[in-house]
Amino acid sequence: MSQAVSPSRTSPSRWRDFVELIGSMRFAVSLLTIICFASVAGTVLQQNQPLNNYVDQFGPFWADLFNQLQLYNVYNAWWFLVIMAFLVISTSLCVMRNAPTMLRDAMSFRDHVREGSWRSFPHRTEAQADMSTVAAGERIARWLTRRGFRVRTRQNGDSVLVAAKAGTGNRLGYIFAHVAIVIICVGGLFDSELPIRAQIWFGGKDPVFENMRLADVPSSGGCP
Repeated sequence: MSQAVSPSRTSPSRWRDFVELIGSMRFAVSLLTIICFASVAGTVLQQNQPLNNYVDQFGPFWADLFNQLQLYNVYNAWWFLVIMAFLVISTSLCVMRNAPTMLRDAMSFRDHVREGSWRSFPHRTEAQADMSTVAAGERIARWLTRRGFRVRTRQNGDSVLVAAKAGTGNRLGYIFAHVAIVIICVGGLFDSELPIRAQIWFGGKDPVFENMRLADVPSSGGCP
């Protein structure tokens, strides 16, 4: 017997898959790679020049192809702005999903793990000490502290647990790097023609093509 799945049940699943794709690291890296290649094209090709200059330099065929791809104004091309917007969304989702977990791991010493769990770790070692458990724990804590570790000890019956960690700031590097990418991309969006296009699309503004004085510019062609 076959049973049809209602759209109301599949839509949330598809939405979660879409959000998972947008917020994945691979998707963000792919967008960043495309932006890097587009930026190379925008650096190599002189931007916003008359079309005749490009025809003389590349020939009619390549000049028309580059014009169709908007490589002569690549930083304001619609596809470049769309990629930038998706990169902002993707990187922001990565930060929102991973930053709280990283901060919790950075602040946690994991000093509530049982001895059996420690023994299951692949990287471990065991040694015998000719001193009491408390003295051995204090000696190990002092040794770790001198080497820059943050140490926390906990008495558990006849045993002493010594938890230490270092390199907490490395987790902050991940967060700051991704936040910097978001800030740079947002700055690129605001520095492009997108705010002007938004005024034309939603603010009732019209572009002015004639040469005129500022006093003669109509209200529909001026900034609010």
